[in-house]
Amino acid sequence: MLSEIPGEWHTKVRAWQNLNRKHRVVVDGQAVPGPNEEYLLYQTLVGAWPISVDRLQEYLRKAIHEAKVETSWINPAVRYDEAVLSFAKAILDPAQSTRFLTDFARFQARVAAFGALNSLAQVLVKVTAPGVPDFYQGTELWDLSLVDPDNRRPVDWALRRRLLDDLVKEIEAPRVSAALARSLLESREDGRIKLYLTRQALAFRHKRALLFERGEYRPLEAQGPLAEHVCAFARVGDGGAALTVVPRYLARRRIDDPPLGPDYWGAPGCRSRKISEPASATC
Repeated sequence: MLSEIPGEWHTKVRAWQNLNRKHRVVVDGQAVPGPNEEYLLYQTLVGAWPISVDRLQEYLRKAIHEAKVETSWINPAVRYDEAVLSFAKAILDPAQSTRFLTDFARFQARVAAFGALNSLAQVLVKVTAPGVPDFYQGTELWDLSLVDPDNRRPVDWALRRRLLDDLVKEIEAPRVSAALARSLLESREDGRIKLYLTRQALAFRHKRALLFERGEYRPLEAQGPLAEHVCAFARVGDGGAALTVVPRYLARRRIDDPPLGPDYWGAPGCRSRKISEPASATC
């Protein structure tokens, strides 16, 4: 998501570097962490927030040792290692870094909202694109794990079973599906919306197994002023077709509302040709 707002991201990183300058330590004549390590730290925080000090430090320890620039597992630079880990602890301490944490949390919340939509789009594309969709166990909800050993933490299977059972009851109840989907979007932080999409998309694929096993893949070209914000394709086979349409580059629009309905897309509807014709859609 950060690649969609490079200018804003650059400005934020520079501001945070200035705010946290007081936490750097001079080791062998150079300020630690260096710019590359500090940049990695902020990027990691945006993607894995909220995160504990212990988890962040373990990740940084692994990253700097395996980068083998200033330290390594074989030849550890103890003072350098301690300075990097001390910096990470200091910037997560509300008593020492109030201004940074306040500004960071505001920015991260906005990034996370767009990131969640990107994640949902990726899930749907994964399920409906050619090939066999692969799911890493435990990622049925949002998974903000870092590399091992962080991604080896126990999975709360009981929680996932309970949430799935509750969702199935709501799906099967006589309720408008759009209302359920919108309510899940409004409470997206709990991850149920990802579980819902995964369950529904796999159920759809299962009912049309032959279409997804043998159906032809056809890219669809969007047209109109918002064409770059749409990614679409069709799976076409005997007996029907399945359309996948997902939004993209949402942060570029500078609109924080969910990408739903004509108010967001600026048109009363979308017009598309039949799949048997050269495919396009206008929004």
